[in-house]
Amino acid sequence: MLEALTRRQAPNGAGGAERGFTAIELMVVLAIVAVLAGLAGPGLQQYLGNQRARNASYDLVDALSLARSEAITRGRDFSACQAAGGWANGWTTQPDCAVAANVMATQAPLPGIRIAAGSHCSALAQVTYGRDGRSTGAASTKFLIAPAASSQTQGLRCVSIGLSGVPATTVVATAAACSC
Repeated sequence: MLEALTRRQAPNGAGGAERGFTAIELMVVLAIVAVLAGLAGPGLQQYLGNQRARNASYDLVDALSLARSEAITRGRDFSACQAAGGWANGWTTQPDCAVAANVMATQAPLPGIRIAAGSHCSALAQVTYGRDGRSTGAASTKFLIAPAASSQTQGLRCVSIGLSGVPATTVVATAAACSC
């Protein structure tokens, strides 16, 4: 009985089992795969945007921590400097942003990411640390990092530099939560 259900007779009556799938079976499977892909697509895009923002915030915190550490170690000012066109185009960590020498680290452009430096504060092209490890600029510096998709409100990150100079990243619900 089971053998009768699992084996089909060949059309020529030879008694051998057929091989492969019928066109209808293949079309049904492809239709199911297409529907599942359509349902998973938007969620996957949002997930990828969130991960890009998360990674960008960690990269920025690393660069700021490096600049702070070098300022303390060397006993002189050290900076994290935005690339031409803004922070989303990358940054460098070096002693002086005006001189393109002695670059410690370079961050490549971050596709799919928006970085608003000094959100609701004055625009910020660099963060400089003094030899005491504190930021020599504004008392409170913040960066809003978000996925580039303008409709995406999840995945917002705020990188802030406290009075002691230590950078930190947090998840925020709105852009206003990352204001000075």
